[in-house]
Amino acid sequence: MTMLYIFPIVLGLIGFFNLLFHFKHVHLVGYRSHNALKDDKHWRVAQRTSSSSLIAASLFLICMNYTLAQFDYATQTLQAIMITANIFCVLYTIIHTETVLEKIDQKIDQNYIQK
Repeated sequence: MTMLYIFPIVLGLIGFFNLLFHFKHVHLVGYRSHNALKDDKHWRVAQRTSSSSLIAASLFLICMNYTLAQFDYATQTLQAIMITANIFCVLYTIIHTETVLEKIDQKIDQNYIQK
């Protein structure tokens, strides 16, 4: 049962350390968009976005795991629910980061057009 808490805690720690140690060449998630390569501002926004998304996903998964543990589910059912939730939270982090980068890229392009 405690094994189900390991991945959310690791996910949260990655997000937390990624937020603390925001060096340009180090990204603990290993996720760096092509847009982020163009501009350092993109890089900082992408890092903050992915870090906050990872921390939020981690807290959500821990709360969900605790809540589901209160009910009398079979162990396999609980594991299947948590593995599915873990996959969706990681996908959400990637999609959310890419969406934020696209919006920033559009704003930068508009600023270049106006100048």
